[in-house]
Amino acid sequence: MRRCLAAGYDVILEGILDASRYGDAQRAVIAAHSGPTHTYYFALSLEETLRRHATKADASDYGARELADWHVPDDLLNILDEKIISASESQDEIVARIVAEALPARTRPGNPPSI
Repeated sequence: MRRCLAAGYDVILEGILDASRYGDAQRAVIAAHSGPTHTYYFALSLEETLRRHATKADASDYGARELADWHVPDDLLNILDEKIISASESQDEIVARIVAEALPARTRPGNPPSI
């Protein structure tokens, strides 16, 4: 991840990465990165996590027991500008929000350059 950031790539780290185990490493990468960083936390109850998981193509790979073991409510990194994504936001709203907030303004395929 550090190499990609240093090379100027946009990096998205996603997963169930509880702060007690992965927080120090995540905070260290964020602190060391000289460019902009954007951190988002999905504030989902275990029930909502299970509901969303059931809609995934790989839902049978692991189930409620594993998700319950992994789920840590309010597991924030507690860093400056950490943003919360609520259960009420739709997938389209989340994508639009992250694109608007986190991706640098630049010409994208199909979009004319801004003047």
